[in-house]
Amino acid sequence: MAASSHYTSTFVLIFVIALGVVASDQKNYSAEEDNKVLRKDHEALKSQFENFIQVQGQFSKQFGRLNEEVQQLKLKIQEQDLLLASCKSQFSQEEKVLALDSLLNNGANKMGFETKSGLPRTCHEARLANPSLTSDVYWIDPDGQGVGEDPIQVTCDMSSGITLIGHNSESPTNVGHCLDPGCYSKSIAYEASLRQISALIELSEECRQSIKYDCYSAPLEFNGVVYSWWNNRDGQAQDYWSGNNNATHTCQCGIQNSCIDSNLKCNCDADAPMSLYDEGEITKKEDLPISRLNFGRTAPEASSGVHTLGKLKCSGQRVVNGMPTSCTELWQIGHVLSGLYLIRGVSQVETVYCDFSQLPTSQGFQTWIGFADVKSTAVYFSTFKETLTI
Repeated sequence: MAASSHYTSTFVLIFVIALGVVASDQKNYSAEEDNKVLRKDHEALKSQFENFIQVQGQFSKQFGRLNEEVQQLKLKIQEQDLLLASCKSQFSQEEKVLALDSLLNNGANKMGFETKSGLPRTCHEARLANPSLTSDVYWIDPDGQGVGEDPIQVTCDMSSGITLIGHNSESPTNVGHCLDPGCYSKSIAYEASLRQISALIELSEECRQSIKYDCYSAPLEFNGVVYSWWNNRDGQAQDYWSGNNNATHTCQCGIQNSCIDSNLKCNCDADAPMSLYDEGEITKKEDLPISRLNFGRTAPEASSGVHTLGKLKCSGQRVVNGMPTSCTELWQIGHVLSGLYLIRGVSQVETVYCDFSQLPTSQGFQTWIGFADVKSTAVYFSTFKETLTI
């Protein structure tokens, strides 16, 4: 009995140990499975993360390309805006030309001149055609459209019909420091050709150009030596600074007898260590426009000179009364076709050839052909009748 109990206890112990071993093996097996699952999940997550990084890189590249395309589109839009603004400006200017063309063509007979294609030659002509035009920039063609040079853009003061032509020296300009006569020299570049400007001057009743010189111990003339002058359209030196008398050195204060020194004709000629100025308007049409400015005797450090040149201003229209007396008068009233014309001479009608491809100031503009007797004269001739027999 005792032996049986012993065997039973031993069997139970072995059974318990076996269960423990089995349980331990099951636990170990379960842990290994869990590790495998975790490693598998880790690999899957790692793969997904790598794919995500790759996709993100692709998206970044695509975003970069899209951003570049957007910037390029913005630039193209800006270019289109600029082009559109330019087209609008050009279209607006063309509208003005077309409007003037229509107005001048419709009113040519009333105005008393031929308009060719309708483009006015001066702002005065444009104002005559339509007094309601506002002051602005317009196209005109002083030497005649279809003849000579291309039309020019000018500023028109339509309150009075004044034509204004600007240049590169309208702002106050310091002449610096130098000693010799004319050691400072500046050429004036106008916003129109000399031919067109000369034609405008010939067509206009009057033209003028203002000039001012601010000085400090900087005389225009000193002890009989001319240190400063300007050049006319032909390049000839002139030292009158106001009016139309080119025979003497003078300024506006000299004309008005109001100079700081009554013995001088210009304020600046006093050579005084104080701020002075001379200003005036050149009104001699034959000398306009001013083509160059020249100044000197500003060497001392305390000396200074500042020049300011105004726009060329032309107004009015040369009036031709009765029959023209020259090719110039024919041109002034609008003729542009070169050929033979009858003009009123001193005692009788004369025949001249007018070359309107040139300006009135050019040699060969008018060629005298001879006299033309326009009075009726009796002419005698005889006739006879002959019968033809067949």
